[in-house]
Amino acid sequence: MKKLLSAISASLAMMMVAPAAPRLVVSTPSLAPESEIDLVLDSPVIATSELGKTVDNTWLEIQPALPGKLLWKAQNIAQFLPAQSPAIGATYTFSISKNHQHLDRSAVPAGKFATLACEPFRILAANPPNRWATDYSASTGEWLIVFNDSVDPATAANFISFGSKSGQRVAARLERATVTRAGYYANNYKPWAARFPNTPAATTTAESPVPNILVATPISPLPVGEGWVVSLLKGLPNTSATARTTEDSSYEIGKIEPFQVTEISSHVTADEPRQVWIDFNQPLAESLPVDFLAKCVEINPRPENLSAKIEGREIQLSGNFADADKYTVTFKPPFPSKAKLDLVAEFTKEIAFEHLDPELILPSDNQAQLANGSRTYRVQTINLTSLHVRIKKLTGTDLIRAYQGYRNYTGIDHDGKSIEPTAPLPY
Repeated sequence: MKKLLSAISASLAMMMVAPAAPRLVVSTPSLAPESEIDLVLDSPVIATSELGKTVDNTWLEIQPALPGKLLWKAQNIAQFLPAQSPAIGATYTFSISKNHQHLDRSAVPAGKFATLACEPFRILAANPPNRWATDYSASTGEWLIVFNDSVDPATAANFISFGSKSGQRVAARLERATVTRAGYYANNYKPWAARFPNTPAATTTAESPVPNILVATPISPLPVGEGWVVSLLKGLPNTSATARTTEDSSYEIGKIEPFQVTEISSHVTADEPRQVWIDFNQPLAESLPVDFLAKCVEINPRPENLSAKIEGREIQLSGNFADADKYTVTFKPPFPSKAKLDLVAEFTKEIAFEHLDPELILPSDNQAQLANGSRTYRVQTINLTSLHVRIKKLTGTDLIRAYQGYRNYTGIDHDGKSIEPTAPLPY
């Protein structure tokens, strides 16, 4: 039993003194141009006098070749400083060359000890940049597709397209984005080699092309359908043909709805003529056909001086709507959207114009008058046939007493907290 315990103790002792294998510590999940690479050894290998010095790399053998130097940060830690960017999509093996020793003269294990794969050529981001604009249409909207290396639009045309759940496909028109069109992405997503530390920034203007960002738009408007996506097939090469995308990618567009009227409503605003608004679910063209009012708009009774203008996804009708309070309005096809989708059906709605209640609006304190000294006081009236105004001039103690109503105040804005702390005004 004692012999067995002695053997176990001896084995543990040998394990404790046995040198650990060298290892690499990398600052990024995969090897990239900006990665920091540290060689960590089990025990000191250099004297303290060598710390902070950059020397030739006599320790690491790298395949495929990646030239560089070593900066000793500690007696057992050296940072590898590549002389060039690693190749995108490549896999590197790291080996310790032969005949190296620790300071205690124990041998440093030679041979392969680490493998690092570079980030593959891929899409970093894909978004429709104008999707929140009122004139955005999913049927014709452009997409910014950001890669981690430069890409040729002509080559990418065979790999990027638009598709629907039912199998409909529409080819993509591709072009390089300019700095202006790329916006945020131009400054924050650089091509692979440009990410290498201390690489001089390229001189650009607002119209300079960005080599790694494409603008993709449907070559024709996407038809009505569900589950539309913009997709990338694997195998697309970068511009230098040194790497290819390794998997298919898709980004959701969603459902392309039929073009239709969503609402017809009456609008009454003080000091403005009555209007009828016709709302649509998709953006409209910038101008209306010459015969638009005759072919598409039917109003009973029909007002005189009828006119129309476009505001985003809305058509505003003006005319002598004061002649009646109730109207029947019908909007009829043919009428195309901005994306050239045809209106699917006519829409009829009975509308009634409301009468605004009589109202008198007076400002409690006219700061504009105090600032400009125009000696005018704005009074707004709504549906009043006559108005009798009495004005009393305040002086002395009466003026002070009147302004006591403004003695206590709170902050401004929606939460009343833009002025803090609040306090009584000294009168």
